[in-house]
Amino acid sequence: MGRCRGNLGPRQRSLRWQAAAAAALTIAALLPFAATPGVLGVIVVLVGLGSFCALQARASTCAVLAMRGLRNLDRGVEPEPDHLARVQAIAAAHRIVLGCTGTTIGAAVLAMLC
Repeated sequence: MGRCRGNLGPRQRSLRWQAAAAAALTIAALLPFAATPGVLGVIVVLVGLGSFCALQARASTCAVLAMRGLRNLDRGVEPEPDHLARVQAIAAAHRIVLGCTGTTIGAAVLAMLC
């Protein structure tokens, strides 16, 4: 079986990398204030959002669009006409969500230990 080509175009991937970088920079800016529980909670949420964006960009797959059978190849949102590509995108979306969940749980555990 071939590698999934994803359901995102280059511009959409770039936007997700930018969002992941913005989350990482915000986390770095908040670290000096991480002694308070509220800031730790914000950091955990940002870790989850950043990892979600980075995993989507890496896989060239938008999890939300994949679950709806859609794609955005930089020409706007449109239905995915190929059934195999749709199935592969859904499988990639599941991997993205599982990876993001694991990263967020790990960040939450570390936050509780601090």
